[in-house]
Amino acid sequence: MDSEKSYLRVAKKLGYFFLVILLLVAVAGIYQGYMEAHNDMKTSKFEDALES
Repeated sequence: MDSEKSYLRVAKKLGYFFLVILLLVAVAGIYQGYMEAHNDMKTSKFEDALES
């Protein structure tokens, strides 16, 4: 019975660990996408200004 409890405790810790990693990956992906979109907007505005 004790070994089952410790296994559950480890599984829970691993679950939290994976959740944290998934959150970090999601945040990093969103941030990167946001920065790329932001830079695209800047360059397109800059190009429009050059053309006019």
